[in-house]
Amino acid sequence: MIFLMPYADPAKQSEYQVAWAKRRRDEWFVENGPCVDCGSWDDLRLDHVDASLKVDHKLWSWSAERRAAELEKCVARCHPCHVKKTVRCREHAYGARVNRAVLTDDVVREARQLYASGGFSWPQLGERFGVKHNTLRRACKDFWKHVED
Repeated sequence: MIFLMPYADPAKQSEYQVAWAKRRRDEWFVENGPCVDCGSWDDLRLDHVDASLKVDHKLWSWSAERRAAELEKCVARCHPCHVKKTVRCREHAYGARVNRAVLTDDVVREARQLYASGGFSWPQLGERFGVKHNTLRRACKDFWKHVED
């Protein structure tokens, strides 16, 4: 006797999962919208109020309990307001969280000092702080100019 999974076809399974996650996402925005800043319902995004507390952004497939804990840290923001807040709080590109590693002013300062001492290369520092070395190098040289050594 052969038992078939409901969606043996990977494309059909993927389509189902995408639709299922989208329904969860849409339901959350209906309950938690509109944008906390301007009141718009257009192009809503999930925004972590404090990006340093963010576990991950791919949370719609999580269990209800785990998802609820992460969503407690979030608000709904329209895309323009989300971009403004992200830039204002320096969370963009090489901001608060990069590849699951937290880059803070202290981490950037320490990485700069270790590199300047000649004891570490960018690849070694990237491994030490859990980010790609090019990401850390660019953050230290370009994107964190506000941090004094």
